[in-house]
Amino acid sequence: MNTQLDKYTLGFGISAAIVILFNTFLMIVKEEIPLVHTMMVALSGHHWTSHGLIDVTLFIILGFLFSSRNIKVNISSLIITSTIVGVLLIIGMVAM
Repeated sequence: MNTQLDKYTLGFGISAAIVILFNTFLMIVKEEIPLVHTMMVALSGHHWTSHGLIDVTLFIILGFLFSSRNIKVNISSLIITSTIVGVLLIIGMVAM
């Protein structure tokens, strides 16, 4: 059985893993640095709207960028690892 993923599945899978971590860092920075929060409110009217727009834009750009490359990676492990790291970072931030 051929279980090879196509280039878009790989590219957008890698993009998802990166954006999961970026999303975590953006949330932490936004909460810790009031100027970033204020700028994001000014950008779209609400910081979560700006946050979502930035995440989606980055996901699309990186997805197409990585889709044009010949990359071999275990997408499941990559996404699971980035999710676990993101959760641990958020838990660490809350615990401070």
